Amino acid sequence: MRRDRIVAFAFIFLLAFTIVGARTAYLLLDDSNNVTSSISNQIERSSTLFYPRGRIMDRNGIVLSPKVNKKEGEVPIKEYVADVGEDVVGKVSYNPKDTTAEGIKGESGLQALYDSTLNGGSPIKISSYRDGRNEGYAPISVQVYGDHVNEGTDLVTTLNYHIQKIVEDELDLTYNKEKYEGIAAVVSDVHTGEVLSMASVGDLTNKAVLNYQPGSVFKILVFAQALEKGIVDLDTTFECKGTIEVDGKIKNCNKSEGHGKINTVEAFAESCNIAAYETGMLLNQSSENDTLLYNDVLELAKQFGFQDENVEKTKDFPLSYSYSAPIIPSKISVPMDVFNMSLGQGTVMASPLMMTKIVQTIGNDGVLIEPTIALKEVSPLGQQKEMKKVEKQIFSKEVNDTLKILLREVGKTGTGKNNTLEERGGLAGKSGTAQHIEEREAHGWFTGYFPADNPKYAMTIFVEEGGSSATTALPIFDSIANKILNLYD
Repeated sequence: MRRDRIVAFAFIFLLAFTIVGARTAYLLLDDSNNVTSSISNQIERSSTLFYPRGRIMDRNGIVLSPKVNKKEGEVPIKEYVADVGEDVVGKVSYNPKDTTAEGIKGESGLQALYDSTLNGGSPIKISSYRDGRNEGYAPISVQVYGDHVNEGTDLVTTLNYHIQKIVEDELDLTYNKEKYEGIAAVVSDVHTGEVLSMASVGDLTNKAVLNYQPGSVFKILVFAQALEKGIVDLDTTFECKGTIEVDGKIKNCNKSEGHGKINTVEAFAESCNIAAYETGMLLNQSSENDTLLYNDVLELAKQFGFQDENVEKTKDFPLSYSYSAPIIPSKISVPMDVFNMSLGQGTVMASPLMMTKIVQTIGNDGVLIEPTIALKEVSPLGQQKEMKKVEKQIFSKEVNDTLKILLREVGKTGTGKNNTLEERGGLAGKSGTAQHIEEREAHGWFTGYFPADNPKYAMTIFVEEGGSSATTALPIFDSIANKILNLYD
């Protein structure tokens, strides 16, 4: 009996020892796994592949695409959002789950146009180290692998940050106050063609490069070609009775009672529709049996980049839209075609940028310099690639000097006289009010250069469905011009 109890006790002891041993072994193994996992977590909790990207700057080196730090763990992730000039700079999409170069991609504006130039090539791997409490693992919490010089080339634009800010603030203020459909502005350097500011408010499109009916601002080309051909001069007279019959229809002047007997200077300053139409008719080309074939204004328009309405359109500026181009009629076959063309109506379409180019040419003594928005590319090693410029003589000195007289008179006594620039060198320009859809307000335009006595800046203001240019576009032009001049007084 005593022997049986000893055997039973030994068996129970052995069983207990086995259970305890097995449990101990299990706990040791499980703890080992936990420790391994914890160490692993301490070693590397997150990893990011970052593709460096070049910056977009204004002409003076002010960054227009500043980085905004958005943290993933402790790793700053670069996003690019323009402080000013968003219509020009554009936007960049960032996909943190995409570890290829496509993870950072230009979606619009210069970011898209120069995407391959700005993108940074080979990636940098950034790993974050943390302990089990999700705190940085001393002494190093972030490790960078494959670090290298920023391979993304910087793009220096022609924009002037301070002028761009002035323009954007003015457009925002007017847009929010007046509730227009939209407003666009372009400012360029008269002597270089460099775009100093380009801005647009309204919808998401860049209205500065969209094309609209220009209205009376197109009269600049009508009178310019007539002067070039020697058909009119400053003393040519017109008789405006307020209406005129065109192809059996009565067409009105902008002054219902008529301007009476006026000369070229007065007709241009007051934007007389009758004088513009009669001048346009003098530029017709007809066959031997007097069939209307062509109009010489179209030839001048093509020199500035206007395109035939029936041909495939090409972009006239890097940021232009492929579906919208400055256009002119493919043919002029009846007097009504001449009337519409002379007044910037019908199929004639122009952008604020195009009109800026035209007045810029006059301010630059008749030399056309194609507008540019990119000044140079700067590689990570400091190598610079200057952008080429295209220029050509459009107007002779005699004709251009006469055009300056016409534009100047607009600012002194004509439709642009309600400006405050006279004591600052004066304003030279042209107004335009363009009817486009019945029952809708007209577009308001004002384009010109300043100071008139020593041209430095060309500018166009476009107000979509704003009505009369004298009360919409001109005040914006005047305010911006004064603020720009204040910058450098």
